[in-house]
Amino acid sequence: MKRVFIIIIILSVFLVLIRAEEEGEITGASTEEGTEETVTVEKDAAAEDTTEETVEDTTAATDERTEKTKKKEIEETSYSAKKIEFLIDEELIILSGSAVTQHKDITVMADTIEYNIKTKIVKAYGHPFLIEENDTITGKLMVYNLETKNGVIIDGATKIEKGFFYGDTIFKVGEKTLNVKSGRFTTCQNIPAHYTFYSKRMKVYGNDMVICEPVVLAVQEIPIFIIPFWFFPIKKGRHSGFLFPKVGKGSSEGRYVRNLTYFWATNDYSDLTFTFDIYEKKGIRTNVEGRYIVDPFLSGNMSGSYINDTSVKTKRWNFYLNHRQTLARRLNLTAHADFMSDVNYNVDYSEEEIVQLNKEIESYVSLSKSWSGANMNFLVNEKRDLAKKTTDRRLPRIGFSLSSRRIIPVKKDTPPRWYNSPYISYSSKFINKIHKDEDTTITHYGLANNFKLQAPQKIFSYFNISPSLKLWENIYDEDADGNRYQVRSYYSTSLSFNTVIYGISKGGISKFEKFRHIIKPSLSYNYSPEEENPEKYYSLEGMGVGSAQKNLSFSLSNLLQTKMKRGGKEKKINLINMKTSVSYNFKKDEEQFSNIRNTFEIEPVKQFSTRVETEHSPYTRELKKFTVRTTLKFQGSLVKRDSYEVETKERKTWRINVTHNFVKGIGENIDSQQLFGGVNTWVTKNWKIGYNTRYDFTEKRLINQSLSIYRDIHCWEAQFSWNSYGGRWKYDFKIKIKKIPEIKVTKGVFGIFIP
Repeated sequence: MKRVFIIIIILSVFLVLIRAEEEGEITGASTEEGTEETVTVEKDAAAEDTTEETVEDTTAATDERTEKTKKKEIEETSYSAKKIEFLIDEELIILSGSAVTQHKDITVMADTIEYNIKTKIVKAYGHPFLIEENDTITGKLMVYNLETKNGVIIDGATKIEKGFFYGDTIFKVGEKTLNVKSGRFTTCQNIPAHYTFYSKRMKVYGNDMVICEPVVLAVQEIPIFIIPFWFFPIKKGRHSGFLFPKVGKGSSEGRYVRNLTYFWATNDYSDLTFTFDIYEKKGIRTNVEGRYIVDPFLSGNMSGSYINDTSVKTKRWNFYLNHRQTLARRLNLTAHADFMSDVNYNVDYSEEEIVQLNKEIESYVSLSKSWSGANMNFLVNEKRDLAKKTTDRRLPRIGFSLSSRRIIPVKKDTPPRWYNSPYISYSSKFINKIHKDEDTTITHYGLANNFKLQAPQKIFSYFNISPSLKLWENIYDEDADGNRYQVRSYYSTSLSFNTVIYGISKGGISKFEKFRHIIKPSLSYNYSPEEENPEKYYSLEGMGVGSAQKNLSFSLSNLLQTKMKRGGKEKKINLINMKTSVSYNFKKDEEQFSNIRNTFEIEPVKQFSTRVETEHSPYTRELKKFTVRTTLKFQGSLVKRDSYEVETKERKTWRINVTHNFVKGIGENIDSQQLFGGVNTWVTKNWKIGYNTRYDFTEKRLINQSLSIYRDIHCWEAQFSWNSYGGRWKYDFKIKIKKIPEIKVTKGVFGIFIP
């Protein structure tokens, strides 16, 4: 129960700071039933008030004071009704039947309205409505001062940003500020609502929040729990406020309360988040996170956390930064920082498994400048491997590149010729690398220059030929023998040839109108020379060269397509796709041909597809690899679509997918055969169940399983999930309000009672 007391203490402190104001009261002149002078005008339909005309038609003489009051009223206020009564001495107007009074931006509508010209007080009976800008309040009885904009509503109701608000007595004490007695809040549109948050005293700050004390959650009018006070954010868009904490229990943390958070929207361009995590076994962890964005010039975020960990008696911390800035046209600065006190910080405090498993952190500053067809980059960085306890720094790394461009440009208003096809590109990189481990520090630097020349050509409009040449020239600070400023030159070349052959049938079969056969043969030759003593050069990123090779590669692909008419539209379908490839290595003395690789894919319909991969030795014809993967997918409806409302077009009643994967073990490899399957189905309008599993035929057991159950509870939704892998399993569940997902009940709330 410690965590409950902690929450109560924190909420109580917050209550003292922002305790609701006392309910305001409104006073106004009362209207007596009997008057000496009463003027009555009957109208067949509601019309815009013409008080001056009414009085002139029915009263021959009025004093000067009354006439001035009427003229001023006409300028500021308009009113209409089926029947209008004007009490001259009391300056009171009684509107009956579809009564409407409008004063500036305020409109009051009701069956009957009493309007005091002098005090500007409106009394509305019979389904009164008060409309102020975009806000509407209704009730049984309403008294409202049009001048001060204060009033009281009996049995009032209004709609706010995320739901509906009701109150036995609602006092409007300021602009968009309400004090409420016996208030109820819900996001449910049903009457009666499926759930309500009830409070004896509420204060509503329009477009901000609702503060309540105490708060009782009732489901189907049955009280579920009570807390001393709470608040509901109702502000539109981005705004400051408290976020909802997470309560739970862990083996290393003990009982905990996480995410005691205040979000501060400092301005339109930045915000800050202050978070406290309270751990029973570790202490209190403080986290501050800030974000800023000024599009399109500046954006970033930073965060830092600190804890004096009582479990290990050590002060622990981390710092994270991301920054992007446009300094000038095509000149950009980016920075990233990631530091932490120890290797296990993420493991102990991060809730994301991916972050926990990451054992490398990197920090850098990068400055880049681009031109038309060129780019330059300056970088300094540090990368730490927390597991190996090594550090690599680049101080600095400078890169420059020229994009591919024609050697002989094309003249204006003339088509490109064969001599315009050669292209050249260039890149250069300087790097100074420092490597540190527990015992040594090694520093090396070098300069790399890379050229690439290619000249694609089309022969007889049918054949494509593309020769290319790559050149490397690298300069190192020293080699493994200690020789200074060694130059390493290297090159590689290739020549590729391909074409495309089409064949179209004259007719089709049934709904298949025509068939098309596409054949793509390809032949390529690659050569790079042997290099003497390549091991004497240090490995620096961006300064590697190609390996020695001399081979000839061939591939042939066959694609069979068809066109099918459905619903007056043509649809192209890939029926069969086959590819065969093989290469010949001139440098090998024996078995110069590589294995013959074949792939075969068919997908005649969306529901079915299969892929077969094989490798054979051209010398022994022995099977080296054999894989078959077959997939079945189905979806549909068990009931007619009109039998219940569907939220989106994508929602189907059921989906089934089954995948069979078979791998033939070659050599020391073991045969593998597994079946993957899953079903997701809307059992009813509101119930959805999903189940996925994987079965291994070799081990003859289920490798993993997962089960999910979803229940749409109109304004709420409930989710349950269960996963099993090997001998481990876990489960989770949560129930939350759809429109306010921050309000939820999760497994962590009951962590004391359930495993």
